[in-house]
Amino acid sequence: MPQTVNDSINRVMSVSIAAMRALESQIKALEKAIEQQFEIIPNTLTSIPGIGKVYSAGIIAEIGKKRSFLSVFLVTFSGSSVECVGGRFAENQP
Repeated sequence: MPQTVNDSINRVMSVSIAAMRALESQIKALEKAIEQQFEIIPNTLTSIPGIGKVYSAGIIAEIGKKRSFLSVFLVTFSGSSVECVGGRFAENQP
């Protein structure tokens, strides 16, 4: 392979590796921030094997307004309490 091609490939690989390392660093920083913020949210989802603070925070974020039966189940399992009031589910904040 000609030296110019080899040099170009090496530069592209170097930039790609640097970008991946930067992204990994940002991911770690975001996960740490999520874990710190998650400490103030009461839940029991982390008691499930394989679900840590970051995944649990994502699940809670996806639940949203908790209007369906599945949402009520997940909210109840996450440690919040809900009750049916006039045909609608109302969340009781701890």
